[in-house]
Amino acid sequence: TTTIKDWRRYRESENWVPATAQIITGYIIARRGSKSTSYVLDITYAYKVLGQSYESNQFSFGSEGTGYDTRKKAEGMLAKYPTGSQATIYHDPNNPQRAVLERKYDSTGVILAVILGILGVGMVAYAYLQVLALGN
Repeated sequence: TTTIKDWRRYRESENWVPATAQIITGYIIARRGSKSTSYVLDITYAYKVLGQSYESNQFSFGSEGTGYDTRKKAEGMLAKYPTGSQATIYHDPNNPQRAVLERKYDSTGVILAVILGILGVGMVAYAYLQVLALGN
């Protein structure tokens, strides 16, 4: 799943190399869901590795740093990366096209999956015990 892929990429990025990038653009995109609106950052940056130019908009892994429940929170994060400013990014030394602005990982998805898994196992165990109790 995406959560596992993001976790693996996050772990790999611990060995990625820092580089200086220039922020090209930064936007907040409002994504309206059925019950709420999420404010997502789209920050594009350019950087060079060994004289080769690259461009990316990968902010972080998982949803950390990219989706916010209020526009004010998104604006606060976007203010850290004004257009034209420089920022440190991290890139894969074996594949410099793979880069990230912030080496973070949002574990919300993992935590939710673990909680749901525990609840599921608990429900199955409870049902099994009920069946056993009926048999006696």
